[in-house]
Amino acid sequence: MPNSFIVFIQFYRKFLISSLLINFLLFSLGSLLFVIVLDKLFIALIIYLLYRFTSLKNELVFFYNLGFSRLQLFSLAILADIFLLILCSSINYLI
Repeated sequence: MPNSFIVFIQFYRKFLISSLLINFLLFSLGSLLFVIVLDKLFIALIIYLLYRFTSLKNELVFFYNLGFSRLQLFSLAILADIFLLILCSSINYLI
């Protein structure tokens, strides 16, 4: 079985660039960290619903076959997003 971290990165890489851009955009606008976290959770909910109720759910079969559930993938994606948010906030604080 492949490494779980590598499999997750393969799922999350679709959202990585857009997540970083949203982080830097919201920080440059001077938004509060709490507001940014709420925005990110709302965006994650929309993406989850897209994968749940559209034909995008067929893309998750690869991850199902490797033992990942939809809940695991999106929970890890939210945790990774919060980690990137904290990293971006510390970088923004240094600048």
